[in-house]
Amino acid sequence: MKQREVRADYDATSIVVYQAYREQIALPALKNQRFVPPFSLNRMTWIKPSFLWIMERSNWGRKPGQEYILAVRITRAGWDEALANAVLTSPERGVYADAEAWRRQFEQAKVILQWDPERGLSGASLQIDSIQVGLSRHIIERYVNDWTVEIRDTTPLVRKLRDLIANGHTSQAQKLLPRERVYPVEAGVARRLGMEISPMTTENAQDSAECWSRPSLSGERRISPGPFIHEGRYWMVDHAYPIRLPGWLVLVLKRHAEALHELSTEEMTEMGDLIRRSCQVLREVTGCQKEYVSLYAEAPHVAHLHVHIVPRAADLPDDLRGPRIFGLLSAENAVAPEAVHALSEELKARFPA
Repeated sequence: MKQREVRADYDATSIVVYQAYREQIALPALKNQRFVPPFSLNRMTWIKPSFLWIMERSNWGRKPGQEYILAVRITRAGWDEALANAVLTSPERGVYADAEAWRRQFEQAKVILQWDPERGLSGASLQIDSIQVGLSRHIIERYVNDWTVEIRDTTPLVRKLRDLIANGHTSQAQKLLPRERVYPVEAGVARRLGMEISPMTTENAQDSAECWSRPSLSGERRISPGPFIHEGRYWMVDHAYPIRLPGWLVLVLKRHAEALHELSTEEMTEMGDLIRRSCQVLREVTGCQKEYVSLYAEAPHVAHLHVHIVPRAADLPDDLRGPRIFGLLSAENAVAPEAVHALSEELKARFPA
């Protein structure tokens, strides 16, 4: 199963969700800063916190009836209420006892939820799933009258991004994307939504002793949204995630071990060679001044041997140099998953033989 995340533009009290509408609904909503007729309170409406997912859904505002892309800022209390009341659109194993138990909940649901592949700037599917939430007529009035804080028209931005991409200026387009990061979901709610508990699923997710490297290595639940950069006989080269520094690589042992003295001569030899090659490709691609290499494997869930290989730019601030660079190993203002995916593809293609 792909990794599932709620990624959004949010602050301490509010979160942005996106909707695409025709002019007749969008313009009155913008004028009144509330959804008003012909918007209907009697039919389900879907809200999505992922900007690039709504771009995929609306074909960048080109689908009939979806020409206007609205950014609706709602209260976090309202969003959290929606998630807490949500029922999945299908009877997933591990979430519901059986199909009948799911059916009973689904028939009574005020909110339904489904997961779809997150998208990159090019429209390609990423290795994570993005959330969309359906609000029924039983709760939609709360969304309109109680939760909505602001409605902004992002259609001009969408058109500008569309033109930049069409003319090959994807790096410029990337810089203009809304800044989204992983939204914390309470562990009990996350389980009901079919989410795996991870560092960013909840702010207090210290209750599982599972090593996260195992499902990521198997592809069952990838940590990075990009592909593996290189596969050796004993080690994999991957991109760290979530992270504030593009190019932060991690060398992960294929089998489980927690200390260097457990390595065979062959494993140790390959580790050294892959560190050398990783540093070469980072220098070539990122232009870093030097590379940091470290290994601790002390935090919960990550006792599995993994080596950090970090590009250090010449202009990196002094307060982030040396061990302090681990301050960038964070979901706060993290590099967007589509950017990690694109960089991983480039590093993979240029990884030294």
